[in-house]
Amino acid sequence: MDAKHPSEKSRHARNWLLFGAILLGLFLCVYFSVVDRRIEFWLKARSGQPIVQAIEQYHTQTGDYPARLAALAPKYLPTVPDMADRTHGKFSGWEYWTTTNGVMVSYTLIQYMGRGTVEYELPNWIGEWGDGYKIVLIRNK
Repeated sequence: MDAKHPSEKSRHARNWLLFGAILLGLFLCVYFSVVDRRIEFWLKARSGQPIVQAIEQYHTQTGDYPARLAALAPKYLPTVPDMADRTHGKFSGWEYWTTTNGVMVSYTLIQYMGRGTVEYELPNWIGEWGDGYKIVLIRNK
């Protein structure tokens, strides 16, 4: 019978424990980076809620959507939201535009976040990770 020495058994057990700890560590790193990104996107969507409410109030009162977000301040928002300005090299901030299909006018409100985006697609906030993975962050009624 091939009996292993107790110190050899404990060495194998330590190796397996080390291997398991490394795998667990890698899993936790990936898990928390995804969870952290989702929280970051959710917080950005929450910060955009007052802008959406102001756009909808403007639309209710005027019958149109504002041409620019600056039209919302100071009546609907206390200040103009932080806007992206690509012409001056500022890529962070909100981007807004209206579109029409000839019958209906709608709008897009989007924030670029590294490789991903947070976008308001009536009536939901959608997070897009940059690799095509999308998730509903907030559902508005």
